[in-house]
Amino acid sequence: MDLRTWEDYDEAPENEQEEIEASVPDEATARQTADELRAGIPTLSELESIADQGRRSNQDAKWRELSSLLQGQAEMFDAHGHRRKLVIFTEHRDTLSYLAEKIRTLLGRPEQVVTIDGSMTREARKLSQEQFTQDKDVLVLIATDAAGEGINLQRAHLMVNYDLPWNPNRLEQRFGRIHRIGQTEVCHLWNLIARNTREGEVFEKLFLKLEEQRKALGGKVFDVLGKLTFEDKPLRDVLIEAIRYGDRPDVKARLQQVVDHALDQAKLQDLLEE
Repeated sequence: MDLRTWEDYDEAPENEQEEIEASVPDEATARQTADELRAGIPTLSELESIADQGRRSNQDAKWRELSSLLQGQAEMFDAHGHRRKLVIFTEHRDTLSYLAEKIRTLLGRPEQVVTIDGSMTREARKLSQEQFTQDKDVLVLIATDAAGEGINLQRAHLMVNYDLPWNPNRLEQRFGRIHRIGQTEVCHLWNLIARNTREGEVFEKLFLKLEEQRKALGGKVFDVLGKLTFEDKPLRDVLIEAIRYGDRPDVKARLQQVVDHALDQAKLQDLLEE
């Protein structure tokens, strides 16, 4: 993939993002000859077997965590024990479909869950938005970033990021659907992070620092989340470096410093004043 394609990826409409993602398997190999390709087949077969074991095991740790939030988190219910409205963001349409089926089964009433994704027409998206905001019986909206910008969802004040985008600007856009002018409730956001992964280590450090600065800056840190830079690099580059070289102690230590510097309080204060 040429660099410009990836630079434009985050700003592209969802259907174009999916086209880029679909093309990656055809592009993503450094192997140049038939012999090199054949040498990679055993590794691919092993990965396929591991993935299949995971699928068949029915042990989905991230879903278990979301299920626990839905059923046991105090903020999910009002003083009378009634379930509050909730927005859940995912990165991919397949994940959205998977979660919609799981949550409909969990709640026991399929009509309580609506979805928004990039394959839907503008009219269908608007209908889902109106159902979620106007119908008291519709409690959960599951969406990809097709609902990440420009859609007012402040009828809810609870949000879960089931998948995390590799761009802080999209995190800000998502939270801005509920955390906006006119919102009268305190907003709560849960970010699900896979621990013991290289990506997860970077995100965990990022959110711990965000929480520190949220307390120091009275919540305003979310107003400038999209302006963060990591030594003048996008977050995606930091995550890719972590995935490629994150087992090296020197790389891990440097990436921790990069996140610390990006969320330095003086730097955030300057962004807020700007």
